[in-house]
Amino acid sequence: MTSSRQARRTGFTILELSISLAILAIVVLMSWPFLQGWIHQHRLGQGVDTVHAALVQARTLAMKEGRPYRFVCESGNTYCITADDPANSDNTQPRSTAVPVHDMLPEGVNFDGWVVGDLVDTSQIQIVFYPDGRASIINSQTGEEIATEVQLNLADAGKKVRALHVQGMTGSVTPASASPDTKRAP
Repeated sequence: MTSSRQARRTGFTILELSISLAILAIVVLMSWPFLQGWIHQHRLGQGVDTVHAALVQARTLAMKEGRPYRFVCESGNTYCITADDPANSDNTQPRSTAVPVHDMLPEGVNFDGWVVGDLVDTSQIQIVFYPDGRASIINSQTGEEIATEVQLNLADAGKKVRALHVQGMTGSVTPASASPDTKRAP
């Protein structure tokens, strides 16, 4: 009789499956906050990488084509790279026959303001890269150069902030590590 019972039992009982699924559900629920934080951190890292690549692309195009290229944050999570027209003497609006590059940050990542010196600003600031490799930080309203160095902050949905630094003299773009004392927009 024992041999016939053993021969029939080839799978799991409903009770065993239910207990396994319940344990799995508990493990998933307990790890969800960690997974969510990891997803936010990953998206923020992608956003920093995307903007870093766009800034380097604008600088490279300016040097390659021999004309200024402009990086503009258009809204909370979109930006544009466009070539300047040499006839643009007031420096307030990019005008060009080149097709601008528009792109978006990953979902949940937004621009979180510019830091110029000790001033945190959320207004429209543009970075213009010149053919000689240097960069200018331009006030969109006045067209005036306002700084030689700027920090661009990006934040995720959890309000963690990462920054990119742009040096005007060299045009270099470097990501900064996340820190709790990173200046943020109000």
